[in-house]
Amino acid sequence: MSNGVVFSALRAGSSAPRRVLCLLGMSDGQFPRSDRRFAYDLMKRTRHRGDQSVRVEDRMAFLEAVLNTRDCLYISYAGRTLRDESIIVPSAAVEELLEFADMTAGPGAVYRVEHKLQAFHPDYFRSGGVLSSYDMANAQVAMSVIKSRREMEPDAMPEASQDTARHDFLAISPPEGVISLEALVRFFQNPARAFCREVLKADLDIEGRVALSDSEEFVPRGLAGYDVQTAVIQAICEDRAPAEVHRRLVEEGRLPLQNWGEHWFKSRWNQIRENLEVPLEGERSLKSFLAGQEALDKDPLELWIGDTCLTGICHGVQTDHGIVAVDYRGSTFKGRDYLSSWIRHLFACAAGRPGTRYYLSGNKPDQISKKKKLFHPLDAEVAEAHLLALLRVYASAGGRLVPFMPQSAFEFSQKLHKSGSVEGALRASRRAWEGDEFVRGELADPSARFLFGAEGPMQQPGFAALAAQIFDPAQEGEVP
Repeated sequence: MSNGVVFSALRAGSSAPRRVLCLLGMSDGQFPRSDRRFAYDLMKRTRHRGDQSVRVEDRMAFLEAVLNTRDCLYISYAGRTLRDESIIVPSAAVEELLEFADMTAGPGAVYRVEHKLQAFHPDYFRSGGVLSSYDMANAQVAMSVIKSRREMEPDAMPEASQDTARHDFLAISPPEGVISLEALVRFFQNPARAFCREVLKADLDIEGRVALSDSEEFVPRGLAGYDVQTAVIQAICEDRAPAEVHRRLVEEGRLPLQNWGEHWFKSRWNQIRENLEVPLEGERSLKSFLAGQEALDKDPLELWIGDTCLTGICHGVQTDHGIVAVDYRGSTFKGRDYLSSWIRHLFACAAGRPGTRYYLSGNKPDQISKKKKLFHPLDAEVAEAHLLALLRVYASAGGRLVPFMPQSAFEFSQKLHKSGSVEGALRASRRAWEGDEFVRGELADPSARFLFGAEGPMQQPGFAALAAQIFDPAQEGEVP
């Protein structure tokens, strides 16, 4: 059958009589279009009969579509925002049609259906409901969502004291089988993303996979700027020429073109080179340690903790005083990177490669020296005990949502350690969760926002105990 399904823009004269006619994107502000004219357009100042008006033309096209419908008219629009699910009203033309239908045919003449934001919402798979779906993959995700919600209900939790919540996590058996060190590190960097991907089988993190922007950035920002900075750090440690690195970054589209991009790259190169000259031990600079770090073993190490085999590779520099490892972030301090450095330090100590480990962050030499974190060597038994506690938390994430996000938990633990005030610690963690105009909060992460909502993990039972369980040993392991 030819012309069985026809797609076209909604324009005057474009529709023809159809049994079923569907109108999509009928939200307020999107339809009808507004008359936007340039300031020098005389039709903007003075209008005459017969002048073109896209708004009037769109309303005429809508009327034609309604009149050309024979059996069913389907109208769709986005009814809620993606950020906070606030209500979006439909187009004024749709509102007028609904009012006319209610006045002439009665309140039940129009069949209204409000869909959910995600296709795996449990309401699509409840028997007898208005919403329905036949997608088996989404059905499995919906079952996981229902299971996690039941486990998070207050009635299903034990008496919610912080001690009880702490023992609840510690009572879980560590996972069996082989786990890579990188998998453990990735989990604690973002437990919400791990839960969505591993349990819900849903990837909500779409950043970096969207279409290219039509506008060109004058300065690399966000992750793009961080990637450029990482490439520059590696190039300086390898003693590569700045002109070669600049040319490669421009060819890859990671730097602005012409004079401005060259000026920005030169200033960043000089600043990063100055940062890498910060002394760490004696006369040895940060650059010498980063350039000299290498794998301490040819093959990955296997560390057995109970029935769990943790595998990974230790990196560092062999000095006269022992092994030294350095993790450097050329930006602001991040709790997730601090925790990643601590986990790698625990693995090295427990696997028989004890040494000191630096975690450094900052954009200027004085910031790097001021915010320097140094972990001292630990006995293998102590390191294994700390890793066992982390593995228990990792195992618990297979069936429940862990009330933990690294930056919020770090701010809570640090503030509580300094002031002893739980209220002050909760305020600090909330600031880290919400962020501000200068610092991106964890609320901006789509997986964390979907699972914890605007209130954040601080409102979940066990957050305070879990933050202390994970970060207190790390802060105690620092060299003053």
